[in-house]
Amino acid sequence: SQYHPWSVRTAVSVAFYTLPYRKNFMKQLQLDPNAPDVFADFVRVTGHILGILDPYYDQNNWQNLP
Repeated sequence: SQYHPWSVRTAVSVAFYTLPYRKNFMKQLQLDPNAPDVFADFVRVTGHILGILDPYYDQNNWQNLP
């Protein structure tokens, strides 16, 4: 990518290998992966994170990064 150096791209690639399987991830979030509204539950569970990150991004003028 033109925006990130090799070291960042490599670190992200390695990080993806450490991600849990979807089934285990849903279990950790205490969500039923077979539920029809699993995405809505995911948004509900992680919604509070946006309340923390949005002001931080606004404060540092990071909302419109490419």
